[in-house]
Amino acid sequence: MKRIIKRETPLLVGENPNDFSFETHVYDVNVINSYHRIEKILKDGNNLKPHLTKTNKKKEYLDNLKKGIEIYCRFRNINFDFYFKSKIGLSIPSAEDYYQSGLALSLICCDLFRIRSFLQYQQEYYDGADNFLDVVEFLVCDMIKNQSPISDENERLIEIMQWVEEEREYEQFDENSYNEREIDNDYRIACKATKGKIRSYFLKLTQKNEAGQQIMKEEEIKYLLCANFKGFTPEVEIKKITPNLNQANLRYFVYQFYLKYSKNSHEAEVYASFLKENFTQFENVEISGIKKAFSRSPKTYPAYLM
Repeated sequence: MKRIIKRETPLLVGENPNDFSFETHVYDVNVINSYHRIEKILKDGNNLKPHLTKTNKKKEYLDNLKKGIEIYCRFRNINFDFYFKSKIGLSIPSAEDYYQSGLALSLICCDLFRIRSFLQYQQEYYDGADNFLDVVEFLVCDMIKNQSPISDENERLIEIMQWVEEEREYEQFDENSYNEREIDNDYRIACKATKGKIRSYFLKLTQKNEAGQQIMKEEEIKYLLCANFKGFTPEVEIKKITPNLNQANLRYFVYQFYLKYSKNSHEAEVYASFLKENFTQFENVEISGIKKAFSRSPKTYPAYLM
């Protein structure tokens, strides 16, 4: 039986796509997906800017969009024809120059109610040279304003800028200053992530579970971070929270954070204590039992928590 390899990088010209499987995350900057979503928007003809109501203008817009993606692929020897014809997702890494254009395209066609989750995911995994919030505010928003074919651009830009302004409030606290005057007897968790990345990660828990229930409220997330992670203010006492998430998935969610951001591999007990002290699902479980099961994969783990 032929072994199929999961493709981690774009398929190059000359490679056989049948040798690989392809996966993308729903919140990736996926330019092929964005192209086809915008193509459908233009075809439906609803809420378009006046100059794009004519068929020839729609075709011109799509041709220019396609050409930009094709140029990106050709310069990197990526198999553009395969991705475009198969409609398999092509995700743009945040360190690439084309990322900003791809991010703007994604936000143009992203559902309004998913914009915050999309931006939080992108911020968490952002690896570009420039500040992510600056990129969104000063570059991406201008691209959306100038390039969006949809007449709801103001509503979309307001939603994006509200998110940016909220994130900037969290950036105002000077972490270096905090380290110099670190609070005496501050036993909260120190990790390798910035405040923005910590917050973005845990804000995944504000989404709805399979039953349509919100897992946690944003106010609960804010309190959880202030109570447990260094750098967040005001420092508050730990209190128990009951998320709408089963024990196994909650444990694995925290385990994934530990893998990515803990300062060393010996801090499993710190995060086991975090689970026991903060969540009612673990109040009757011994820390040793949490540690033992910490890395165990749940039978089903929701994609929206990845």
